[in-house]
Parts: sequence; C-alpha cells; structure tokens
Amino acid sequence: MKVLTLKKNSEKSVLLILAFILFTLLILLEYLPEKYLIYQLTLLTTVCISAIIIVLVISSKSELTICHHGVFYSSMFGNFHIEASRVKLLRHYSKCGFHCVIMFGDRFFLFAPFYTLTSRQTQGLKRYNSNLLNWLHEKSKHRKLL
Repeated sequence: MKVLTLKKNSEKSVLLILAFILFTLLILLEYLPEKYLIYQLTLLTTVCISAIIIVLVISSKSELTICHHGVFYSSMFGNFHIEASRVKLLRHYSKCGFHCVIMFGDRFFLFAPFYTLTSRQTQGLKRYNSNLLNWLHEKSKHRKLL
C-alpha cells in the first residue's frame, strides 16, 4: 500500500438532499407572512443551507491522492502538491453518511468533502492505528532512507 487514492462517496445524494431541503424552504418562504418570527428563522435556515451547498461544491476536489511524496489533489483551481513534512494534521471523518478529509499544515488548510477510504485501505492502515498522518510520515521517512 504505497499510494492511497481516496474515492468519492455519496456526493450526489448529499447535495440532492440539501437541494431538496432548500427548495422546500423556498416554497415555505413564499407562503409565510414576513411579520412572523418563523419567517425570519426559515430565511436564516435557507441562507445557511445555500452557503453549505456552495462551500461543499467549491471544496469538492476532483482527485485526492496521498503517497510518500505528500498529498496531491486537483480541484477547480488547479493541481496542488503538499509535501509530507509540511502536514501537521490529516484526519478522515465519517459521520452519518457524510465523509470528509481535513488537513492542516504550516500555512494551509484543506477540506475535502465526500472522500472516504476503501475497506482495503482501512485494513492496511490498521498497522498504523488507522491514522493517515502516521502512515504518511512513516512512508516519507522510508523514502528518505532509500
């Protein structure tokens, strides 16, 4: 397991559910009188869901690969490479069917929604206590020794 190419999972279903909720709230806003508090709360919820959809679409990467050289990803803004030594935190989260990868470094922050590890990749990471950051640093140390 020298390269981890993370796979996108449930992107369309999450965006479809959020779009349906947004559409329902917009219809509800049409029929509510503006003077009631429920109108203001519905409007605020609509704006928040719209912002979440925009952030998820913009943050969605085309490809995310983790290997001993570092992290490679391509997005709508171009292709990027982050060296393994610059990565301080690399975590994969999976809650309620929503998957994402969060990465912190010296002067960067990467949020990649919808990415998940395959079961084979998860099994391979058991040796590193399923920690992506430990795996990345061990592979980069091994490469430097060769």
